[in-house]
Amino acid sequence: MERDRLYRTFAIRGAAGSGKTELLQKLSERIPGSVYVDCQGLRADEVARRLLTHWGVADEQRSLADGARTMRQGGVALLANVHQAHELSPRTSRPGSAGT
Repeated sequence: MERDRLYRTFAIRGAAGSGKTELLQKLSERIPGSVYVDCQGLRADEVARRLLTHWGVADEQRSLADGARTMRQGGVALLANVHQAHELSPRTSRPGSAGT
């Protein structure tokens, strides 16, 4: 692992219907502190907010980046259907900001 790298990534690939999503759901039940998110139809900022909320660092009054900076330890994120997620929206991650 690179010294400055903050996280490790593990990808599960396979044909449609082969059980990848079900495997991630089962893993989330067995890995303490993990969070499972089905990304289908979600924007990147919505996925990030769900993760940070699960890990207890999301706050509606601050940006997602500020929330992420307050994390004191890593977490396990199990993300399904990432290829079916939407791009990051042009709005900011702060509710009530211009563009929301």
